[in-house]
Amino acid sequence: MSRKKRILVAGATGYLGGYVASGALDKGYRVLALARDRAKAEALEAKGAEILVADACDRSSLTGQFEAVDVLVSSIGLRSMKASPSFEEVDFRANMNLLEEGLAAGVGHFIFVSVLKGEQLRGSIPLFDARERVVDALKVSGMKYTVVRPNGFFNDMAAMFIMAKQGRFVILGKGDTRINPIHGKDLARSILDSIEDESRWFSEYDIGGPETFTLKEIGELAYECLGRKPQYYYLPTSLLSFSATVFAPFNKNAASILRAMAQM
Repeated sequence: MSRKKRILVAGATGYLGGYVASGALDKGYRVLALARDRAKAEALEAKGAEILVADACDRSSLTGQFEAVDVLVSSIGLRSMKASPSFEEVDFRANMNLLEEGLAAGVGHFIFVSVLKGEQLRGSIPLFDARERVVDALKVSGMKYTVVRPNGFFNDMAAMFIMAKQGRFVILGKGDTRINPIHGKDLARSILDSIEDESRWFSEYDIGGPETFTLKEIGELAYECLGRKPQYYYLPTSLLSFSATVFAPFNKNAASILRAMAQM
């Protein structure tokens, strides 16, 4: 019987990483879940995952830990407007630490979750540039790679539902921006399929859910679930751009996220 591949999941205690780690276990892979806090990985450990307690931002904590790893999956990245740590430290440096340790250990395949439109918008959005520099490094690394670019997650919709529940559904621009969010479990399934699907090796692909909605339509669905009359507050994208300029000198993370929101 052939040896089952060992998958290291970086970001295993996050929304997407949790689905990837759990899905990999369901498929019979051996899973090494990277977590800064073992307590947050208890459910995965109970399911059969090995837990590596380490901080991807600290290269020394990773040294020598990737032996016998066949595939490395990373969805590590900041999702906060807090001033620190920075995108440079997490979205770029932490993922580069993973790549460099993977290369040193002979890991065969790196599956990296980047962002939709990252290539087009990297010049104006530091968050996107940080992740795209990891993609650049992957392409010249010699390691087999797959870059996944999702178009929003279903868990992002929870924040929109809360806005509707509070009676303040904020719409950016005219509300005609179209998105097709994907559930984390479906995205994880696609990521895991990339391990054996040769057509996805040394390649990049965009992915979203089966249905497309405008921001206003998402609001309508939220209010319909609540049985309430829709009430919208329109926020001009120009105001987001201005706010990004104001935040830039003292909070680059917030400025970058605001620029991304204005241009998506």
